[in-house]
Amino acid sequence: MKKIVFFILVILFSVGIYLAWHVLLEKALELKLATSANDLLLKLLALLGVFSMLVLFQGVISSYKKHQLKRALQKIDAMNGFEFEEYAKIFFTSKGFEVSITQKSGDYGADLIAEKDGIKWAVQAKRYSHKVSPKAIQEVVSSKAYYACEKACVITNSYFTQAAQKLAQANGVLLIDRDEWVRFLGGKPDQFLLITKEDLPHFSHL
Repeated sequence: MKKIVFFILVILFSVGIYLAWHVLLEKALELKLATSANDLLLKLLALLGVFSMLVLFQGVISSYKKHQLKRALQKIDAMNGFEFEEYAKIFFTSKGFEVSITQKSGDYGADLIAEKDGIKWAVQAKRYSHKVSPKAIQEVVSSKAYYACEKACVITNSYFTQAAQKLAQANGVLLIDRDEWVRFLGGKPDQFLLITKEDLPHFSHL
């Protein structure tokens, strides 16, 4: 509903700009400014008006996308750990992985098992309000052997400490942080916002 209202406002804004330009053009004609030289000037002004409308429209759309992206990130930040695991599953599935979620307790350091092109990944999902420490790296590395995975990854809505980054690099662990979520959501924040708890598996705590 909000999206429809927004586009109606954009259309009304664009129409308003066009009408204002049209009135100015008529006034110019009434004042008999449309000589051969001024006629060219008016045409240039008309093109400038259309260009300005397009720039304004693009600016409004860009502002809207940024607002929706911010809302999508806020939605992620408000999740609990189980919900974030489900959204992490959506993230990997969108990239062509077959994903399964491990048991909620005693997961041996991996929340998801993702497979693509015959390669299995042990994935730990961390929904944090602070930076992820090296402990998460240690846990996911140890989970590789248990789940017979070739690769390991930690995905978070936050960022990683420098120590965690160094440990990940030393162990070949892929890190996916908030910046990657921004890139992932950038083109489709509206689609992400449409996903609700009803789309997720039912948990007794929800």
